[in-house]
Parts: sequence; structure tokens; C-alpha cells
Amino acid sequence: MTLHPISIPETEESLAVQPELEGKNFGPRFFAYLIDGVCLWLVSLAVGYSFRYVMGFVVVFLANLLGKSYYYDTQLEMAVWDTLIDVAVAISYFALFESLYGASPGKVLLRMRVVTTQGENVSVRQALVRGVFRLFDGLFFAIPAITRMREPLYQRYGDAQADTMVIDRSSLADENHRPLSYFLAALFLYWLIVNLQHLFDLLLRSSFL
Repeated sequence: MTLHPISIPETEESLAVQPELEGKNFGPRFFAYLIDGVCLWLVSLAVGYSFRYVMGFVVVFLANLLGKSYYYDTQLEMAVWDTLIDVAVAISYFALFESLYGASPGKVLLRMRVVTTQGENVSVRQALVRGVFRLFDGLFFAIPAITRMREPLYQRYGDAQADTMVIDRSSLADENHRPLSYFLAALFLYWLIVNLQHLFDLLLRSSFL
């Protein structure tokens, strides 16, 4: 007796082919980056003023409590440290929003998402790799990024190293859409990091005499 395999009828769903993802080119991504630059500046400015206003009262109160004078050294040269910290904070901005929500505020406004080349959400490691290589991609007016991007993925060097790409939000699979709470979580964590940055600066420049 010969056994024959059972054939399963093909349905429209089984015949459906996942369309290839198409990346966003340099133009929209550049405008998203400009928006993110403004966001970085505004958050730093807002946190800086509010933090120093609140902490000023706290420090003066402690100085009076200890019977000492408080001194804040505005002339202390920390250009290298300041630059390194600013770079680290900027990388954390993109890494947090892209790993948790799939897009920075600039990309959200322009309806873009960062995904893997398979269309999945990016990991923290991938978001960090993109952030670090952004320093190289942005050199010389973003010439490395522009010359690297090719159809259909339009990957800059950071994308290629992280196996990621930027797509239109409408191309994102339904199961990869994340709720607004993830965006708010990224915003809170970034706000916390900026506060720690200002606290670090305050501790380095302050002294009780």
C-alpha cells in the first residue's frame, strides 16, 4: 500500500508575498535630524534653567546650614569633558527613542520609523550603533551618509553596521507599532539623563568655602 502526501489547498493568505521594504532617502531624514537638533537644544535649555533654579536654592540652603560660602566656578575649563558629555547625551537621545518607540521626535513628526532590514523593531544595541556611527555619517556636511545611500534601502554607514533602515510609517507591520507609552518612557529617561548631566556639571564646578 502506497501512502501519498496530503495536499493542502493554497489560500490567498498563503500566496501573499511580503512586499520589500523601501528606505527613506537623505532629504526627509535630514529634515528629521534638524527637528531633532531643535528638540535637543530646547530640552537642554529648559532642563538647564529649571535644574539650576531649583538646585540653586538647595545648594544655598546647604551652604547656610553648614555655615559656609558657596562658589560656582564659571571659568573652569572643561571643554573636552563638556564635548564628550554632550556627544554621549545626544547618542542617548536617539538610542532611547529609536529602541523604545522606533523613532526620534523628528522622525515621528515626519512619519518615519527605524526598523531592521527584516522590518522588525530595532534593539538597544542596534540603536546605539546607529547613534555612534551618526558622528561619522555627519562629517563634512553629511557627505559620508549621502555617498553611502543606495536604493532601495538607503542605508547610511550606521544603518549598514546595525542592519537597520528608515522607512515610512505606513510600511511598518501592525505588530511592530508601539503605543504612545513607549515614547513617553523614552522622553522621561532622556529628561533624567539631561538632569544627571547638569548635576555632574554642578558638582564639578561647585565648592563650599
